[in-house]
Amino acid sequence: MWRIGVMIVEAEASGLPVEVVTRFDQFPASMKGAFVMRGADGNPHAVELQSVTVERIPTGPANALSIGEVQVNVAPNRDLYVPFEVNIADLPPGWYVIRSSVRVDAGGTWAFASRGFVVPWPKELVRRGTVRAGSRVRAGDAQVEIESVEMRADCSVVTYALSEETTPPASGLAMSVRLLADGTDVEPLPPEARPPGTKLEAGGRTRTTFYPVPRQTDVLSVLVRSGSAWSEPLELELS
Repeated sequence: MWRIGVMIVEAEASGLPVEVVTRFDQFPASMKGAFVMRGADGNPHAVELQSVTVERIPTGPANALSIGEVQVNVAPNRDLYVPFEVNIADLPPGWYVIRSSVRVDAGGTWAFASRGFVVPWPKELVRRGTVRAGSRVRAGDAQVEIESVEMRADCSVVTYALSEETTPPASGLAMSVRLLADGTDVEPLPPEARPPGTKLEAGGRTRTTFYPVPRQTDVLSVLVRSGSAWSEPLELELS
């Protein structure tokens, strides 16, 4: 049985009175877990769980989960578990988070999100394998080497690095990557997804993660932005 245990806390405001950590196991048709609550400022609090949604990331629909009325007293340095179960059998393939909203002491409201989880694609709908590029593109003053595009079952990863000829000022510019499949953008994965959205490695190598590449794709295109300048697309044909 396919099981994944996940634990993360992501707050949308600073100075939290409480912390909510989402823990769950993932099964083929459902998610079973608990919201783990505790006081974060050294004080006890009355907490009302107002809403729970399963949201596609980075964009997409949010499906509300029926949780009934949940009102609990939360103490500091002591975990309180509020169990939940989510049906994911009807969700389209994609990346999702479980987002909860709590009201504290009948006052302010805070939102928390789990780490991302994937509803898998059928094998026949996504491409697998690695395309080695080894080619350079220019974005403004930056020379960037596109090393590879790795196509996985749940995501795709573009690996690239600044060339040695690029001057230090250009290397300090913000850089980003677009991945296109037959001219259509492949969605980037945000930081809350399990694979790192963008990861800087030793030697200046960067890995940026996207949704999977559709099976029917014939040509991948990679574009790099350095500062405000975009490169010409590097096209990679798929056999």
